[in-house]
Amino acid sequence: MKIILNLDSQDILIDDITRSKRKSMSISINKDLKIQVKVPYWVTNNDIKEFVLKNKNWIQKKFAYISSNKPTPVSNSFSHGEKYLFLGKEYTLKFSLGDEFVLTKEDELLVPALFANDTKTIIIDWYKKQTEKIIKERCEFICQFIGVKPKKIKITKAKTLWGSCSRTGTLSFTWKLIMAPPFVVDYVVLHELAHLVYHNHSKHYWELVRKFMPKYKEAENWLKKNQRYIEIN
Repeated sequence: MKIILNLDSQDILIDDITRSKRKSMSISINKDLKIQVKVPYWVTNNDIKEFVLKNKNWIQKKFAYISSNKPTPVSNSFSHGEKYLFLGKEYTLKFSLGDEFVLTKEDELLVPALFANDTKTIIIDWYKKQTEKIIKERCEFICQFIGVKPKKIKITKAKTLWGSCSRTGTLSFTWKLIMAPPFVVDYVVLHELAHLVYHNHSKHYWELVRKFMPKYKEAENWLKKNQRYIEIN
């Protein structure tokens, strides 16, 4: 079931609806502005739609509050000496006389001086390529244990979602995820792969995640604390 909710600023798709033995209906909105609706088994689709519409004003206010309280992203100057994260480790940007983009053992990120005026584009393109390569490798590895396989993997420029899973089995990940430590990358990959088994956040879903990553909360906490640093502007 899907619900399109018309808010003042945008149309919102609500497709995370979980039925359980609970006795009442509830709506929650996470930091990424994703809405989850939890309802009893016996509730009809019309009842759910009416419940969501009844709470439209609350959803509108919650959206506005979360949006206005998001951490201010770090602003980049793309100049010599600036720090950049890659797999949780800091690298110092330096311009070189070489012709390749290189990460050194001395924790340096070398960009050819010839392309200094296009540093932002070069860095972002490099991040995207690394994200696609590493995410596909981690998906292939983790899939062996869960017993599922995504139909397709996409790398996006999403600003609020680390990853997502479509009903058709396509997994999407933001290229900015590659700035996080390996265990955090693995958590986000696992999080989305688990949705191929349970397309919700039910008790069974979290049991599956916990089975393969008992300390997944540590990864969630890292993302919450460091969100403002995983950005390039």
